[in-house]
Amino acid sequence: MSYKKLQTNFERELLLSLIISLRSGKISSKKAKLIAGEFLTVLKNETTVEGFMSSLSKKAEFYTEIREAFLKAAAEYEKEMVDEKIGNVRNMLKGGVD
Repeated sequence: MSYKKLQTNFERELLLSLIISLRSGKISSKKAKLIAGEFLTVLKNETTVEGFMSSLSKKAEFYTEIREAFLKAAAEYEKEMVDEKIGNVRNMLKGGVD
């Protein structure tokens, strides 16, 4: 999974979480804007997957919506990375060992 795809997946999950929280009355529109602003700050400042994930995990301590989106996006990212590595090993084994 590319860094851009991870960002897009996280953004989608956060937006969905914010919409659900707004509709159910769990948060106000002011708080939703604050959470979105926190995400945009991370998005603008981080250039690596590690930095992005680290910054979001710190924000997740304070915002439930970021935590929910982080857990979903991180799980997808990890699964795809594991699948990719397993595929690489499989291809190496098919090619034989020198």
